[in-house]
Amino acid sequence: MRAANSVGDLLITPLKQFLSWIQPLLSFKDFADLIETVCVTVRSPDLALDVMLDCLEPESERILQGDSSTIGHFVHNLVIIALNHVEEAKENARDYQRSLDIVLVSEQDSSRQIVEVVFRIDAPGCPLENSSHVRLTAATFVGRRYSIDGLVVRSEMGRARVECFHPRTTVVWLSIRESPGFQVGHFVCTQREPKRSDQSGGGLPAVCLWGPPGTGKTTTIVEMLCALQCAYPRARVLVTAPTHNAVDNVMRKYVTRIRNSPILRAQQPHPLRVSSEVRKVTEDLRAFTCDAAAGSEVHSNHRAMDKAKKLIKQCDAAFTTCIGAGVGLLRREMFDIVIVDEASQQTEPASLVPLFKGCAKAILVGDHVQLRPTVNQHALAVDFDISLFERLFLRSIQTDPAREDVGAETGSSVDGLKTLMLDTQYRMHPDICEFSSLEFYNGKLRSGVTGGDRPLFRSQFPFPSLPGSHELGRAVFVECAAREAMGQMSKENAGQANLCKHICTLLTTARDREGKDNKNVSADTADQTVAVLAPYSRQVELPQRVLSDVKGVEISSIDGFQGREADVVVFITVRCNEHRDIGFLKDLRRMNVALTGARTALIVIGNRSTLTEGDADDQSTLVWKQLVSELNVVAIDPPKGDAP
Repeated sequence: MRAANSVGDLLITPLKQFLSWIQPLLSFKDFADLIETVCVTVRSPDLALDVMLDCLEPESERILQGDSSTIGHFVHNLVIIALNHVEEAKENARDYQRSLDIVLVSEQDSSRQIVEVVFRIDAPGCPLENSSHVRLTAATFVGRRYSIDGLVVRSEMGRARVECFHPRTTVVWLSIRESPGFQVGHFVCTQREPKRSDQSGGGLPAVCLWGPPGTGKTTTIVEMLCALQCAYPRARVLVTAPTHNAVDNVMRKYVTRIRNSPILRAQQPHPLRVSSEVRKVTEDLRAFTCDAAAGSEVHSNHRAMDKAKKLIKQCDAAFTTCIGAGVGLLRREMFDIVIVDEASQQTEPASLVPLFKGCAKAILVGDHVQLRPTVNQHALAVDFDISLFERLFLRSIQTDPAREDVGAETGSSVDGLKTLMLDTQYRMHPDICEFSSLEFYNGKLRSGVTGGDRPLFRSQFPFPSLPGSHELGRAVFVECAAREAMGQMSKENAGQANLCKHICTLLTTARDREGKDNKNVSADTADQTVAVLAPYSRQVELPQRVLSDVKGVEISSIDGFQGREADVVVFITVRCNEHRDIGFLKDLRRMNVALTGARTALIVIGNRSTLTEGDADDQSTLVWKQLVSELNVVAIDPPKGDAP
């Protein structure tokens, strides 16, 4: 396999034959070494895919020691970690073409060399980040150049230490450790309910909390955290999420909750925001970081580092990213309870990192009918975009993950996993909520707000009157037959962009005073937020130019808007072609994100025939047909001089 980059596909046949000779005595560590070699050495994603899926995976159950469910989970996760890394290394590589001084620091074995690299302090991309993948190439002018891949294990200005092969992945240790300190990890890998531990009380070891948009997931997490600390005062809790922003959102609400509760303040909690880079923590929470508590930057001061380690030991609630839970000050720390927010928006290996921290109880919070994690194209071949939350949730309700209808019953308890759903949303006008509730949440998503709680702003947009009612329609469809631009992977539609500008101008222009007595209309447009969403990056860039002179309008991709909200959402569908091809819009999760971001009104711009008459995907066509039929049609004539 180390010769893969030289021999290419000629590697496959002898590798298969070699693997067929191996007796069924291979340990998980041995197999991980093979996958690790692929991950570090093979630089072609296609070849890596062939090696792992055509050679290693088919032989894994025969040559590994263990039950089939554990082996299957172990091999699947190792393969997707390695494959995703190979593709990222190929796509994201940046060249630094200068001579470097490289010194061998230590040599643990033939494949574990530690070298120190010295470079200019003003070099592009320096200092290197810890865990960065680097490729060191010999500066020779004779014969074929030799290079080796490595991982940055220590970085400072002007120098870095590189381990010339990758360290073990979390999934390896989760699969081979079976002790009271790894109950949830063992449950995740073996799919068998673990033994109980008294460390954090009895009960189920894992909970999947399904939180649709607007149901108050963050508030619920904070209340759960406070309740757990009251019920288990000696337990240590780790709160994680995929991004720093998501972690900060939870911690900010938690700190506010403590300040406003005399009972919680009396318990004198010691929350700590842990991050190897303080600059990534929002300003208002930096007082809770290790650096602030230690009085100095902990990674450059040994005394501050020692103090930070003591603070980590004393804290009863640590807040960090999922990946951050496995590095730095938290690397060797154990926690009794782990909470993972936005668990459906990250890959399964990322969710496994905090679960490796010895927990006996875990709570995963997410929404598996919104967008999945974004992964590379090759990783899709091995279902790398299915999160741990989605896999566990669907397995617990005995639903096939391949089904398009991903709504499901909740409240079940299967093999140590409890599934729950937050069933009341406080964001959307009930008319906006109704479609997503029926289509994506089995009709179980209720509205905790009334129409009167979401009055329309006094704009010039002609929201239609509903038949037999004094109410105005809040979910509308505006027809636009302008053709999309052809020949590009990322699509754009100038006609829909111009129509969107006209609509946004109407939305941000106050209505005549004659509408002031309408109970559905509030006083002013000044405080109204308008978000324009599009499924394609080119269509995001186009309205940014067209709408540059319209104030108070945000333009975003649908993916970038997940988890956010606005008073009015204008959804530009883009696609309009004779083939009735809707591209990205086939992903109904993307539709769900766009529809559920609106508080007061939803306006969909599109071409009815393209959206509802396609034949490439029966399921998506059926759902689009249902949506368009339920939206209230509004005819908007584009201003003169603009595309139709």
